[in-house]
Amino acid sequence: MQPHVPTFMHLMAVNRLAKTGADWAQLLRTLNTGTASAQWMVVDYNAFTAYDATIKDNTLWVVEQVPGLSEAQDMSHRLRDRGYWGSFNRPFFEKVREVTGHDAAQKSHGALYSYEENPRAQIFKGAGVESLFDMRGLMRRNLYPFGGVQPNEPGHDVSARMDLNPLQPVPNGGTDAKVVNNCLRKALAVQVQSGPSHDALSPFRWTDDNGKELWPGFPHVGLPTTWDFSWLQLTPTGRVPMLEVSYCYALAAAR
Repeated sequence: MQPHVPTFMHLMAVNRLAKTGADWAQLLRTLNTGTASAQWMVVDYNAFTAYDATIKDNTLWVVEQVPGLSEAQDMSHRLRDRGYWGSFNRPFFEKVREVTGHDAAQKSHGALYSYEENPRAQIFKGAGVESLFDMRGLMRRNLYPFGGVQPNEPGHDVSARMDLNPLQPVPNGGTDAKVVNNCLRKALAVQVQSGPSHDALSPFRWTDDNGKELWPGFPHVGLPTTWDFSWLQLTPTGRVPMLEVSYCYALAAAR
């Protein structure tokens, strides 16, 4: 019987012990508590060269774990061929798709349950990300009801807003976004935004203007009433001004 180690503790140990992406994947798979289903992606920046279009093998490893099964593979070739790796709540590896029922669901309900043609996959294919600004927009994208994909529901855009579902609204969906590139990585910095998407939609709220609960039965003690936070750039020492691609050139010139 495997030890009951919380996932977050196991991940912390793996992050500290791993030397490469392949090593990270192997170490992660030494423990599968069966308490969660997840797709993990790890990028080895030691295998990455800035401004070099060639993605080397072992740059990107992907691990999928579900109760009773763990699959891992070097997916650098897909990153090399497509220019991106998309992760959108659909398993990629065939065995994982079979045991989780996604293959069967795709056969009975169509593209909604596929890896290649689900709504978020279609959005990713046409995203054309060229900058941090573009990436921030993609990660927070929710254009309901004008998202351009089917089913036309607020829960199927990139950053889901199931609270806006006209039939079965629930306070669920995308809760934040984190964006990093090679330059930010070197500075141990990350760009983050807390709360559900509100670029094109009204911010999520727990209560109305009169303090009436909009979601009775869902506790939110200690949480803000309205989630309308902007993007922040954070470092180990705190918040710093948001910087774009010019920061990369300044960093390179300073080295």
